[in-house]
Amino acid sequence: MSENDYLWVEIETIARECEPGQDPDDCRSYFCGEPYTFESSSETRGELFANCQTDYGRCISKIYVDQPPAEGEQPQTLEIGWVFSRREAYEDAPEKSYLRETWVTALRSAPVTTTTFDYATADRK
Repeated sequence: MSENDYLWVEIETIARECEPGQDPDDCRSYFCGEPYTFESSSETRGELFANCQTDYGRCISKIYVDQPPAEGEQPQTLEIGWVFSRREAYEDAPEKSYLRETWVTALRSAPVTTTTFDYATADRK
């Protein structure tokens, strides 16, 4: 990353219908839209973490991914992000609330998307 680069992030949000004190794993859960990716205003992971705490609540977990090993080496587990949680009021029923979990994955650059075309040619349907 050069001096003026910012981290990219992928955000995924889950709503959990829980009573206060109820274990989130025992709650009814819903995905809130599709995951989305954008360039953040953070240059470092520490800055990104602090901004996420402000925006999404307290950190309740980390996100990990297993890196396949090179030949003759051990696999590596990499910390790639965090899970944040806070209680939110429903917009249409402010007297009721739910737990909003936000999964934040830190990326060094914009994701690369590959498009593959499966052409319908004269000899194939």
